[in-house]
Amino acid sequence: MSKEFRIGIITVLSGVILYYGFNFLKGSDILTRSSYYYTIFPNIGTLQLSNPVSINGVPVGKVTAVKLLPKQGNAVLVQFDVQDEVTLYESTIAELTSDLLGSTSIVLRTVTSGQALTVGDTLQSQIDKGLEEILETAQPVAQNLNITINRLNALLEEFEGIGDQVKGAVGTMDTTLLAVKELLEANKNEISGIMSNTNELIKGLDARVEELKPILSKTGEVMEGIDPEKVGKILDDVNTLTSTLAETMEKLNKGEGSLGKLMSSDSLYQDIHKTIKDLDSLIIHFDNYPKDFLKPLGRKHEKLRGK
Repeated sequence: MSKEFRIGIITVLSGVILYYGFNFLKGSDILTRSSYYYTIFPNIGTLQLSNPVSINGVPVGKVTAVKLLPKQGNAVLVQFDVQDEVTLYESTIAELTSDLLGSTSIVLRTVTSGQALTVGDTLQSQIDKGLEEILETAQPVAQNLNITINRLNALLEEFEGIGDQVKGAVGTMDTTLLAVKELLEANKNEISGIMSNTNELIKGLDARVEELKPILSKTGEVMEGIDPEKVGKILDDVNTLTSTLAETMEKLNKGEGSLGKLMSSDSLYQDIHKTIKDLDSLIIHFDNYPKDFLKPLGRKHEKLRGK
């Protein structure tokens, strides 16, 4: 046996081992013969190659291929293998379903009636109601997710512009803080003097407050020494006096009493004014002609007019 022949045999054996080993790792039973069938779903959701095909919970095959059918409204043609000892009938239904963990598989609803199917036949299909609802809601959710992602992208683009503004603001702030720092360094001595003077002022205020404490203490003692009853009596007397004064002023305004009549009566004022005027004339006459009043007889038949 030549060397080349041995190399060829080894290569063929390696290829066979690789093929069956790869299928074994995918879950294929290389010792079990199987037949393939087809079914069509409008949407397969998360169904993938090698997903299980089962009957009454027992795995009997797997998904081997999927193909999109554009001419049938983008329906999906699914090819799956089933063990040869399993017989499928015309009434068998391939149902697309999903478990609690979200794993999608095909369940064969077998009914032993009608004619048996042959290899390559197409089974009737249906989708589990729960999975159908999920598939119906998945499309609008995906659309909303796309809209959200687009909005996030636009928002991030805006943030890029805002980021530049923030960087500029931070740079300006750094410049301002540096200027403030330089200003503080340049006026360090003056600021120290101001702080020292402020401390002295505070100490002086503290001393003045200490001086005021005795005065405030005496004021408190005086306030404590005031008898509330006496203060109340004084306030009552003031109220009584105020009321009496108000009544008196009211009577004066109404012209009651002598003083009220004097204030309100115009004729009495005129009489008093005339009397005062005559008395003034009499005093002037007496001052100019005292003999008229001091003579024993005086003037009897004429009125004293100062002639």
